[in-house]
Amino acid sequence: MKDIPLVPISAGALLIALVLFVLIGKRTQAADANISHITAKEAMALITTNKGAKNFVILDVRTPNEFAEGHIAGATNIDYYAPDFKERIAKLDKKKTYLILCRSGNRSGKSAAFMSESGYTGLFNMKGGMMGWEFDRLPVSRK
Repeated sequence: MKDIPLVPISAGALLIALVLFVLIGKRTQAADANISHITAKEAMALITTNKGAKNFVILDVRTPNEFAEGHIAGATNIDYYAPDFKERIAKLDKKKTYLILCRSGNRSGKSAAFMSESGYTGLFNMKGGMMGWEFDRLPVSRK
């Protein structure tokens, strides 16, 4: 096996890299602190607890076609793939609590992270998305 030559790194460069690593880690931890990752059953309990509350929003970030195939009753649809997605999210009230979901939890996780970095604090990401919701046989609206 061929040896890979080591490149010398100055103490200053090492210190800068370490500081950046710590700062990025703290920023990620702070953003994650604003997001609770919950299951579909926990989401249902959250919805039940907040039924009729004006400060609670179910935010479905799937495409309009996915949304039309079945969604949680009362959900607001903002398409993650829409060109104006970030602008539409930025118009939402930062004081409200958001349950964010998609098909599997990927887009909603990214949306929650973006919202957290933008100053939103009451964020719940539904792990497993609508796939988990339907797997648990929870109610689906097609209206």
